[in-house]
Amino acid sequence: MISPMRWPWQKRDTWWLTTLSVKGLYAGVARIRKFPSAKKADYPVFIEFSLPYEGNKVSPDRFDFFEEIEKQMEILEQANDFLLVACLTHDNVREWLFYAKDRDVVVQCLFESFGDHKPQISAIDDPKWDNYYDLFEVVRQ
Repeated sequence: MISPMRWPWQKRDTWWLTTLSVKGLYAGVARIRKFPSAKKADYPVFIEFSLPYEGNKVSPDRFDFFEEIEKQMEILEQANDFLLVACLTHDNVREWLFYAKDRDVVVQCLFESFGDHKPQISAIDDPKWDNYYDLFEVVRQ
């Protein structure tokens, strides 16, 4: 089940929070942002930014670190023409999913800001936001 939720530093947008499961077993957590459909056509590139972590759970220190990264991402989002649409935590990885106007600008910005943490970044064309809509199918299973 997806339930609406607001995070303190994200005052203007609605986020859904849900758990991820595989064969009925807990597999992680997903936060998915709701957007008006009018904005989606302006952001045709899907970008996945991932950081691995060790252990079965996110430690309090690592959680604080991820929260700081998300605050920085919000600042970058306002300045660099991309939208953070989801954050997933599963299989010892935290993933942030974006849509962007310009792949090169956003990938360069992410590497300049977070490259010291050795992120994995991938980018594909997705003008219809199929990856975004696929998230809803995954969390509803």
